[in-house]
Amino acid sequence: MRQAKHKEVQVAVNEQLLFRLRVANTFRQRLLGWRVRGSCHGMWLLPCRSIHTFGMRIPLDLLWLTADLTLARLDRQVTPYRLSRCSSAFSVIELPAGVVPAKVNSIRLVTQGGAP
Repeated sequence: MRQAKHKEVQVAVNEQLLFRLRVANTFRQRLLGWRVRGSCHGMWLLPCRSIHTFGMRIPLDLLWLTADLTLARLDRQVTPYRLSRCSSAFSVIELPAGVVPAKVNSIRLVTQGGAP
């Protein structure tokens, strides 16, 4: 079976900042992860309740989301070679550490472009 191509979405945080994310919803896309991120700001892994940062070179901010895109938890400055888990999450957005605002009031999917 042929793997689905990577898709991109835009997500608004606090109705202002837009992040372009690479969607990773297949095993292969998740395996390649940040190596194929391209010009996107980060990755959106779904479904996902746990991640690892083995092999990463930069720390990450993790926005753990429920199925209705509400913030379940925010992990800041997750350094390389760590495990992180959120049992109440449906998916996670990975962004370079420091780009997420100090307070996250809302997260909204702006464009879907064929994403899940």
